[in-house]
Amino acid sequence: MAAPISGVVAIVSLVVGVLSRRRIVIPSFCAAVATIAFAVTALAAGQYWLELARGAGALAGFVMQQAVCPPFFATIATVATGFALVLTVSWLEPAEDDW
Repeated sequence: MAAPISGVVAIVSLVVGVLSRRRIVIPSFCAAVATIAFAVTALAAGQYWLELARGAGALAGFVMQQAVCPPFFATIATVATGFALVLTVSWLEPAEDDW
């Protein structure tokens, strides 16, 4: 449940950051929130995938197919964390038209 909520928080914070780009503090804070949210998403998806790979979902008498998407989402969220971190640093400077 943490991964979808973190994804929504990251997207909303990036939208708010873009819309308030003329300032410095709000976009930088929003980008930092997005970085943390993407990191939580990557952690949650990766942990879920590793636990399923270790057999946490194995129940006697039942066959459970391993989910295909957690490695994909963990990879996407990890890359997005790096991009959001770069965005945080780049938004620490005023926009070009503020000079």
